Amino acid sequence: MDYDIKKVIFEGPKEVLNDTLYTQPCVFLASMSIYATLKSLGIDADIVAGLSLGEYSALCAANVFDVQTGLEIIKIRSQLMSKALSCYDSKMAAIMNADIQQIKDVIKECSALGSLSIANYNSPTQIVITGESIAVDSAVDKLRNMPKVKAIPLKVSGAFHSPLLKEASNDFTAYLQNYDLKLPKKTIYYNICGEPIDVNDISSLALIMGKQMSHSVYFMQTIENMIKDGVELFVEIGPGSTLSKLISKIAPASKVINVDSIEDIAKLQEVLANEQ
Repeated sequence: MDYDIKKVIFEGPKEVLNDTLYTQPCVFLASMSIYATLKSLGIDADIVAGLSLGEYSALCAANVFDVQTGLEIIKIRSQLMSKALSCYDSKMAAIMNADIQQIKDVIKECSALGSLSIANYNSPTQIVITGESIAVDSAVDKLRNMPKVKAIPLKVSGAFHSPLLKEASNDFTAYLQNYDLKLPKKTIYYNICGEPIDVNDISSLALIMGKQMSHSVYFMQTIENMIKDGVELFVEIGPGSTLSKLISKIAPASKVINVDSIEDIAKLQEVLANEQ
């Protein structure tokens, strides 16, 4: 990297970490450091998934690329996204407690003002919308007027997972051809559909990775399909516990542990010991 990534991870400042140019490599490296620690203790995943950038941790854990290559790929990904979004005034907002059809109706109504779509299906009570600011703000105002609905603008640097990134996603797919990617050695549940995809060649994998940049993320469906396919324990790695909270809303009966500290590792070891 062309900056001291360890220093930024530990010291910020926050406004730097919130810039997607820095957020993406820092979150990825922090996540993979935790994963390496778990592997050194004999703990590994049977199947993997991630939300948005987290899918790159899943790809790395499935041996599609190593950490160094992952950082190089994510650096370009963040640069392409940042450059594309600099051409727009754009944002994202989390919508709580709204019916999905209500959200779709509002999106259809406000799309006349600018690009607007669903970025993330996070949980039964949380959908994230993305697009040009004027359209997002209009949708937020309309949704806030509905009973019990909350709409919260997100502290991100632009409209991720939106059609505004279509050209950048095509450029990223082409860029990935420069790398010696490997076919996954673990089952991956992909963001763009919420289920595994039978990938037989690297070009198909690169297409999936590129498409994810401008496509909706089906995280809720991912978790539902994992449970249907027999997953009994979810382990979230990386900074914070956002995914653990979402999983608890999607499937309250599921066992979920988030690991972002030494103390969390001890808790995970205890849970795994009791499972045997």
